[in-house]
Amino acid sequence: IFLGGSVQTGSDAPFQRAQEWVPKPPPDATPIEDYAEQKIDIFSTLVNIYGSKDVFVNEYRNMLGEKLWNLTDYDTKDEVRTLELLKLRFGEAVTNHCSIMLQDVVESKRLDGLVQKKLQESKAVEAEHASDEGDEGDSSLGMLPPRRANEGLASYIERGAGSTTDGEER
Repeated sequence: IFLGGSVQTGSDAPFQRAQEWVPKPPPDATPIEDYAEQKIDIFSTLVNIYGSKDVFVNEYRNMLGEKLWNLTDYDTKDEVRTLELLKLRFGEAVTNHCSIMLQDVVESKRLDGLVQKKLQESKAVEAEHASDEGDEGDSSLGMLPPRRANEGLASYIERGAGSTTDGEER
C-alpha cells in the first residue's frame, strides 16, 4: 500500500535494511588510515613527474604568478595554505619567491585600500566645495557670487576697460 510518499507493508524491516545498505569495499581497497600517507606521497609523485624538486617548485611559482595576476579580489587564502604545505615539505629557502609574490599581493591590497580611501575623501571634499559655491549666489535673481564678480571685474580691467573688441579706444 502506498501512503504519503512511503511504502507501507506489514513489516518495515526489509525496507529499513535497504536504506541502511552499504556496499562492500573491493578486496584490494586501501584502508582509510593509509590515505593520510598517500597525500604526503603526492608531493613525491609530482617531484618525480617534473624530474626534480627545483623544476617542480619553479613550475609552481609560474602557476602561482598566473593565478595571482588573474585575481580580482585579493583572496589568497588557498594559495597561502598551499605555500605553507610546500614550505613544510621543501623548506622556506626554495619557496622564497612564492612568499614574496604573496606578500606583494597583501601589500597591494593595503595600498589599494589607502588609495580608495583618499579618493573617497577627495570626492567628499569636492562635493562639499561645490555645494559651498552653490550657496554663494542666487542664480534665480541673476546675481553672481562675489568671488565670481571680482574675477570678472579683474578680467575686464586686464583686457583694458577703455578699449573695444577691435582694439579701438572709446
